[in-house]
Amino acid sequence: MEHPLYQRELMDGVRIVGVQTSRFKTLRVSVSFAVPLRAETAGVNALAISLLQRSCARYPDFTALNRRLAELYGAIVYARINKQGDAQVLTLYISTVDDRFALEGERLADACADLLCEMLFDPVTENGLLTAQAVELEKRLLKEKIDSELSDKRQYALEQCEAAMCADEPFGLSKYGRVEEIAAITPESATHAMRDLLRRARVQINVVGSAEAEAVGDRFQRAFEQIGRDYRPLSAPIFRPFSGSVREQTEQLPVNQGKLVLGLRTAMTSPDDRPYAHAVMTDIFGGGPYSRLFMNVREKMSLCYYCSARLTRQKGLIFVSSGVEDENAGKARTEILNQLRIMQEGAFEDGEFAASIKALSDSARSMNDMPDYLDTWYMRQMTLDHVDTPEEYARQISAVTREEVEQAARGAALDTVYLLRPEEEEVQA
Repeated sequence: MEHPLYQRELMDGVRIVGVQTSRFKTLRVSVSFAVPLRAETAGVNALAISLLQRSCARYPDFTALNRRLAELYGAIVYARINKQGDAQVLTLYISTVDDRFALEGERLADACADLLCEMLFDPVTENGLLTAQAVELEKRLLKEKIDSELSDKRQYALEQCEAAMCADEPFGLSKYGRVEEIAAITPESATHAMRDLLRRARVQINVVGSAEAEAVGDRFQRAFEQIGRDYRPLSAPIFRPFSGSVREQTEQLPVNQGKLVLGLRTAMTSPDDRPYAHAVMTDIFGGGPYSRLFMNVREKMSLCYYCSARLTRQKGLIFVSSGVEDENAGKARTEILNQLRIMQEGAFEDGEFAASIKALSDSARSMNDMPDYLDTWYMRQMTLDHVDTPEEYARQISAVTREEVEQAARGAALDTVYLLRPEEEEVQA
């Protein structure tokens, strides 16, 4: 089901996107900030958005804020930190019941927008600065989050491959920043980062629910007008062709199962350079149970516990992630590249092509099934010049031809190999 899409530029660099629908029992309002991903600011930006989710001057502690959230029918507030190409995207969102289910005609979307504005524009301060106690708490929590990433070896291996492949590009940085940078954060630097986000970032407000987004947009427009915006547009993301040599990185950790990640560069020169053909190519290659990597490398040859590929559109990169026994890592790598060669030669089957078109189209349309899906769908496009609705994306996917898929595959080349191996057991005397 296609929902009406409302878009409006509130001011330079601030946009509101509204999906008005009575399909859901809940509503969602989010505010996302996109800024350049930089080593010196990633950590403090991540800390700032995480800190702002916990209080505001009107509700200065956990108890007061939760009392207000309870009044908003058990609303939930949460901060998210993402990486989109060479940009860091920081989001604060609130979810509660839809306006249609509020008692006495309460306008919950407007109330949620007001609360988000209070949290963003009027935080708890001491002598004009975010409090030292709050900053120290967030520093500890952010370090714990970084440490916990090591426990998810699949994600860890992917991020290590990204870091090796894009070591001299912003995309190679962690979305949470570096531990040493986080340790150096002060109330002064955190306050400066918070104000910079509000004044300089690209901002997108999303509203998903039965309420009209226009009134929400008016509230945020007034809030941003009061701070004096100094918008700094994002630079175009870096797209680099294959250099001609393959980077190799091997790491040993106490794991039972090895992780092999292959990083491929494509011939894409921008996020809008044949993204739909590259999406279909990547999906046939390693997107689902019908894909060549799943059917051949995992099922027929049993070289991997899992093997899948994903496209990073904002960088024109493809990452193939697999879980392997140490002795099968070399064989898996060879067969993954063999399946890429088959894609490049156009030797994939019509059934695989049709299955991919249907799966990608259905997946896009399924974004209409949940308000958080729709919110995430539009948040992930905030750094792009053109915004696709799920239906528009599905139509573009359905128009892709076999020839375009083959052309996209021929532009892909292995750039980086990251292998996480189990530690060697000590030989007992």
